Amino acid sequence: MARLFSDGFESGDLSQWTGGSGLVVQQQEVYAGVYAARGTSTGAPSYAYKRLTSNQSDLYYRVRLKSISQGSRWVYPMRILTASGGQILSLFLTGGSSAKIGYQNYVTNSTVTSASTVSRGIWHEIEVHVRRAGAASGEEVGRDGVLLSDLSRTDSLGTTAAGRVQLGENGTGAPADIVYDDVTVDGSFIVGAQRPLLTPILALLPNW
Repeated sequence: MARLFSDGFESGDLSQWTGGSGLVVQQQEVYAGVYAARGTSTGAPSYAYKRLTSNQSDLYYRVRLKSISQGSRWVYPMRILTASGGQILSLFLTGGSSAKIGYQNYVTNSTVTSASTVSRGIWHEIEVHVRRAGAASGEEVGRDGVLLSDLSRTDSLGTTAAGRVQLGENGTGAPADIVYDDVTVDGSFIVGAQRPLLTPILALLPNW
């Protein structure tokens, strides 16, 4: 079955994305192939977004990212939104020498921060899963093929299906230099191209 969306940026541009500002495709920092996207900003927006061809109540969003530098403010490199751009859930990285991973639930206006971190200057695989079913909704976050239990729970995410994903930070005042590659969006757990010897634990969990 075809993926909902994928982009390794090997076209050399952002032509597969619907819109955005500040994000560029370059060859200096790459996870695989010869191109990757990079957001280098002193505080201006640096992002791209993709409007999916169909809305999804169950959505998996995976990105390879490398956080080279970041100021003291949080940066939101991955967002899941409704088709009209309403925010559902965003993954963030806290500031500092080693960023903690967390998410913000915009339906309940709650923020959860994991004890797990993303090391600067190292490629990581981040996968976010949201299921929208009112009070029976939930989210899961995996880092490098391992489920982060403190970021995975039943939660209220409303009932409006996801219809858009965003890559990079569209806010202002958050300096950062982050590289992105191997973006994949699907309606089921994203397998393939996993790092060697890591078990895709998210795939073993029962659906809510």
